[in-house]
Amino acid sequence: MKLNLSILVFLFSLSLNAQISQGKITYTQTIKLDFETPPEMKTMGKEMPKKKKRFKELYFNQSGSLFKDSPKKERSSQEPRKRRRNKRSKDNQYYKDLKSETIVNKKDLMGKSFLITDEPKMVWKLSGEQKAMMDYLCMKATTIQDSVEIIAWFTPQIPLPIGPAQFHGLPGAILSLESIDGKMTMIASEITLNDSFEIEIKAPIKGEAIGYIEYKKLEQEKMEERQKMRKRGRRQGQHRRGF
Repeated sequence: MKLNLSILVFLFSLSLNAQISQGKITYTQTIKLDFETPPEMKTMGKEMPKKKKRFKELYFNQSGSLFKDSPKKERSSQEPRKRRRNKRSKDNQYYKDLKSETIVNKKDLMGKSFLITDEPKMVWKLSGEQKAMMDYLCMKATTIQDSVEIIAWFTPQIPLPIGPAQFHGLPGAILSLESIDGKMTMIASEITLNDSFEIEIKAPIKGEAIGYIEYKKLEQEKMEERQKMRKRGRRQGQHRRGF
């Protein structure tokens, strides 16, 4: 029965592909926050948010797709006002050319923009499992990122190999992502097909070209620097309070 249903969906998607000229998928991304707070700062730790929500948008047509941050924001009531004011908006974008299968990943890091074009492709495994999401029949696939298994649900009813950022390459648009460790989910909340939009789907060009491995190394270095700064700030705070 599953096989027959899959065949019907595939045949239906072939005719549907010609009908879909462009569209937009809005996602809600939820990230679980893990803060390591020393015993003397337990009160402060309780005030920190346990998770963070972000809204993302995937614009697409028959030629390409562009994944970017949504202007829609959601702030946690637990998040300190000072922290909100100090946040800098980033302009991360991920473009994919559907004809040449090339990508441009624009990443903002420490106030500087980088362009990555040699990112490795995801290796997917199809499970055959199916479920309905937002009136679309979806199929399950899995991949590994940074040693963590990622579960994706994609729909052949939008028969384009698109999805959030580096998660693409399946025979249909990805509507849901979930890391097996529970730290990240990204779920489609709205799908709009064939409506016009002002966003131009093209590759970002502003930024310094950098290799994927080189960028990951730089990203790791900056993360370690931030961790050292936090630890230094904690020690200074403890010293002032007499701990």
